[in-house]
Amino acid sequence: MRTLINDRGEFLSQVAPAQAILDFVDAHENSPTVRWYFLECWADFVADTYDVVFRSYVTPEFKDHRLEISAYFGGGEWQIRREHRTPSA
Repeated sequence: MRTLINDRGEFLSQVAPAQAILDFVDAHENSPTVRWYFLECWADFVADTYDVVFRSYVTPEFKDHRLEISAYFGGGEWQIRREHRTPSA
């Protein structure tokens, strides 16, 4: 069963790879022209999988952009990857 988490504090306290996900976004997705903020996380605590959505801060180039990250535990470590980075409709 998937659980919706839309509070950053709950995300940080309840999702095991939360900090690793934020570090991934900082290292791979942020740039001088775009910064991302946490919007929501769909967590499956039984399967240990997480789908996290970020929105861009409003700038002329990146207004209403969306970033989707997935994370799961495999091979003895957290596997984190970008699923989508698109303008949202």
